[in-house]
Amino acid sequence: MLCLSKLILVASFLIVDSEGFSPSIYTDKTGHPTIGYGYNLSVYFYEGKRITKPHIERES
Repeated sequence: MLCLSKLILVASFLIVDSEGFSPSIYTDKTGHPTIGYGYNLSVYFYEGKRITKPHIERES
């Protein structure tokens, strides 16, 4: 049985592979402003207009 932390790790790799990384805000295919690895700005707040991969990794 997979423990929750391993399941979350696997899920995060799937998201990284499917989403890709965008350092600046873009509109996703459903019309939501998004940044980084599919970080939906309609749901979550982010002050900047650009982001780096190390910044995303610290937030996780």
